[in-house]
Amino acid sequence: MIDENYDVEKRQEIGLLRVWLYTLSCVGFLMTIWLIDACLAALLPNIQKIYEGVTVVQAAQLVTLYNAGFIISSVIFGPLGDVLSRFRIILFAGILFSISGLIFAFTQSFSTALVLRFCAGFFGGMLTVNIWSGLIHEVPRKHFNTAIGLMAGTRAYSLVLGLPLVMKMVDWIGWIPTFLLLGTAILLPLSGYLFTSTRPEPIRKHGSLNIFTHFSETLKLPGIALSLTGFFLVRLTGSAPFVFTSLWLFEAYQMEVSQRALLILVYGLGEIFGSWLSVVIIGKLGPRMTFNGGVVGTFIFVSILIFVELPVVLIGTCLLLLSLSDRSFGMAFWRIYIPQDPSRTGTLSSLGNVSFAGAIATVTGIGTPMVSYFGWKVAAIMILVSLIVGAGILRNSLFTPERIAKANEN
Repeated sequence: MIDENYDVEKRQEIGLLRVWLYTLSCVGFLMTIWLIDACLAALLPNIQKIYEGVTVVQAAQLVTLYNAGFIISSVIFGPLGDVLSRFRIILFAGILFSISGLIFAFTQSFSTALVLRFCAGFFGGMLTVNIWSGLIHEVPRKHFNTAIGLMAGTRAYSLVLGLPLVMKMVDWIGWIPTFLLLGTAILLPLSGYLFTSTRPEPIRKHGSLNIFTHFSETLKLPGIALSLTGFFLVRLTGSAPFVFTSLWLFEAYQMEVSQRALLILVYGLGEIFGSWLSVVIIGKLGPRMTFNGGVVGTFIFVSILIFVELPVVLIGTCLLLLSLSDRSFGMAFWRIYIPQDPSRTGTLSSLGNVSFAGAIATVTGIGTPMVSYFGWKVAAIMILVSLIVGAGILRNSLFTPERIAKANEN
């Protein structure tokens, strides 16, 4: 049952300084969560030295379990954030995330480390899904696009800015001090969040605690099921270049590791700039035109990268433009999708994350052997077809005048 006293315009009363401090706190949350995931993957050889008898393959389970916990809790606590106190969920998850990180820094038992990484991912998922779904209830409408743009680049901020620093810190001060700092890092944005959040009451008081009920009811909203299907298909294309870049560059150009790393860094910078620039583009052209432009750009630059042999400078340019295009259609999707029902933002966010993660998992798990079996050109044609089909579905299910008007009302 929706609380009739809930005022969705309450967020309009928040002072401008408080809005940006709140947004920066959310950025800090997400950067810390992404950074720990990324640095564990990058430091796998170091992990092998810390836990006696553990191979790199076994150490990779730390990354796998972190992401497994993240996905499970996102699915559970997205819907529950609509009926429970989202503020308390974030506070609770932030404290437990920090505790699990601090214990992980000291543990010498690999089995304990696996449990702690799953727990950290679980609490990180609780944080992430409720930070995103709570944004519409905390940030005034006129600043909403900009807040999304700043937050959308957090994964890239972590990879481009944070990861090199963490790897250097391990060399300078050692594993334990580095992970002690990472364990306490979440407390800084948590303090900012405590100060700046309006602490809104649950919008669906006395709602069901059965998450499947929330999912089934949300999927009945006009256009949502089709929109998620379309998003999954376009994300297959959006995810493929990043997942395959290193393999493709090695196979097609026989590049050195340092060259491939530099080009992947360029792609990450494109994600950052694309997140910011798409805010301006959406403001000028609107979500529908931004989405269409992003899809067209993605189609063009994927085609060029796969079918045209280019010098390194032009490969980097194409990767940069591709990541800008990818951010544009992704940001346009979230801008219209999340506000479709302010009383179900947690459930909508969970379903969107499932579609997003499912696309990445499909590209990684099925796409890689597909490339090996059919070759790059056939695989590229298949993902471009997926982009065209998915974009068509979204144009007819989400980017309609009715859905855009509903998003603008909220």
